[in-house]
Amino acid sequence: MQSAEPKIIRCDRWKEFIKRYEQILDIKDRQAVGIVIATYATLGTQGDPPWLLWIAPPASGKTETLRGFKDHKNCMLITDFTEKALVSHYQKDKYDTEDYSLIKKMLNKVNVILDISPILAFHPSARAKIFSTLRAAYDGDTDFFSGIGSRAYVGKFVLIAAATPIIEKYRAMESSLGERFLSLRTAMPKSERKNAARRSIDNSSQKEDMRGELRKMIHDLVGGIELDVNVSEEEKDYIADAADFLGYGRSSVERDKYHRNEVTAEPIIELGARTGDQLLQIYTACIGLMGRDEARLAINRVIRDSLPVLRSKILGTVARHEEVKVSDFSHLKVHPNTVRYCLEDLALVEILETSNVRHANKTEDVYSARGEFKDIIKNLYLQGR
Repeated sequence: MQSAEPKIIRCDRWKEFIKRYEQILDIKDRQAVGIVIATYATLGTQGDPPWLLWIAPPASGKTETLRGFKDHKNCMLITDFTEKALVSHYQKDKYDTEDYSLIKKMLNKVNVILDISPILAFHPSARAKIFSTLRAAYDGDTDFFSGIGSRAYVGKFVLIAAATPIIEKYRAMESSLGERFLSLRTAMPKSERKNAARRSIDNSSQKEDMRGELRKMIHDLVGGIELDVNVSEEEKDYIADAADFLGYGRSSVERDKYHRNEVTAEPIIELGARTGDQLLQIYTACIGLMGRDEARLAINRVIRDSLPVLRSKILGTVARHEEVKVSDFSHLKVHPNTVRYCLEDLALVEILETSNVRHANKTEDVYSARGEFKDIIKNLYLQGR
């Protein structure tokens, strides 16, 4: 993805901001922080609004970072909600015409959910209702009906939600939102855990002051991001190809878990139109925040992280080798059969192709990237990260 650097006013405060940010929270994943802030800044841009799921361990700094948006003019900070709160038909009395729905307050805002994981504990029907409501609201012009009347809403919104890695066990829940959510994963290396804990102890008496400082820093930074930047046709083509690849890569494969994990239906490939819109907006804001080179790396990360975890790890190995087999993934801490099913799934959604190689008295399946996806896989996993 090559392009001449356009004449833009890049936010020179980014380096100063991230240096101080790391002193306050002792978190080294500056790229993730930049992606989150850039996503926040996309409110009001054309196209489908980005919805970003930030997955990180507890005490990794994501909540403190997201709290930094509090009280910003475009922010709706959400700590908890239920299906009935989203679209409420509550009336104080029969003359009350006030709409108390949360969804009304969310329109034309950046909605920051500090932890979406508790929704996983809801009854499946309640959880399904929440995501059904969000799906409908995403399109920007929606009517909700009940036995006592209807609610109509016009407007879109950006959504940034935090979650712990437990959500990875509920990929089916994420797929119920279709291509509406992109993902960002942050891991905390063992070498940083002790430092983060010690920094928290040292700063315990100054936490409120530091939160206030961090909030002011984030507010100032968001207001200075230049969004009127040039994105070349070549870059748009790359994002379109990446969105198409992501559509294939996260399409689900239905298996019968009670009968030898047999495939029960032909996969339905997710379309990448909405995803392309979201990626373009985040990419543009990342250019305005961090510069074009960093933006390219950032958008590649969002694409990788939006794939299911094991699929992404497997594709990283595929990028480095012409052909792979199950035994090439012994470094992953999963059962070989799990790897085999994942490779089969990637073949079923037509990202990989398979052939047979005979060794002695047995035949082994060998997998390689399909021709149309070889370049995008290499770009995503082999370019600077």
